Amino acid sequence: MNIINQVFRGDSCDILSEIEDNSVDMIITSPPYDKLRNYGNTLNSWNEEKFKCIATHLSRVLKEGGIIVWNVNDAVENGSRTCTSFRQVLFFVEECGLKLNDTMIWQKLNPMPQVKQCRYSDCFEYMFVFSKGKPKTFNPIKVPCKSAGKNYNSTGKNIGGENGRRELNYIVNSEKVKNNIWEYGVASNKKTMEIEIDGEKIEVRHPAVFPIEMVIDHIKSWTNEGDIVLDPFMGSGTVAMASILTNRKYVGIELNEHYHMLCMKNISDLTK
Repeated sequence: MNIINQVFRGDSCDILSEIEDNSVDMIITSPPYDKLRNYGNTLNSWNEEKFKCIATHLSRVLKEGGIIVWNVNDAVENGSRTCTSFRQVLFFVEECGLKLNDTMIWQKLNPMPQVKQCRYSDCFEYMFVFSKGKPKTFNPIKVPCKSAGKNYNSTGKNIGGENGRRELNYIVNSEKVKNNIWEYGVASNKKTMEIEIDGEKIEVRHPAVFPIEMVIDHIKSWTNEGDIVLDPFMGSGTVAMASILTNRKYVGIELNEHYHMLCMKNISDLTK
């Protein structure tokens, strides 16, 4: 089955079952977590059984050393967080055999205002980073050190010297690895497209678009040029577009016909 630079329309469980084992380098996606959005009336097919099917297939098609970035959050029901995301993490680790390489946070620069309730305003989502064994690629994003060039004198524990300590003298580097809280605005790349179906013109707009800058940063971090990136909930095509812009190959799956058309239009516009 040729998957390179393809966006399939259909159910992710069905299509993933046709993809070979160990065939993609990275998966980055945001599933319809806790049914917080409608997604074009496709949610009737999303449940715990569907999640487990998809998670099992994703773990299977991922190459050894590959990465899954799973962007989710939890709804509030009856005054309590559902903890769905944590149960999904445990399934990936305990049932699929993946490692939880990192728990990252997407901090939203422009979160939705929160109605009055007895909790602080919700301004982040989880980005769980799973690995199949030890990650084979890590190209860390570097940021400037505020104390670059500063000379420090200190002592270090358990490294020899008198009483297990010794004098340390070092100069702060000009750069350091970025922390695991990443800041991006919400849906800065939403697009509306007019399509015609059975003679009727309708406007299509995906309700939950990935910030493309976030996807690009993850793709650059966990893959190299020429690698294959999969999104089983492709939506409007952000992961495909980010893959093209970073010289990676993509494969996507989208259940909703309208979103699939929007995705293909976005890819076409980018590659003209």
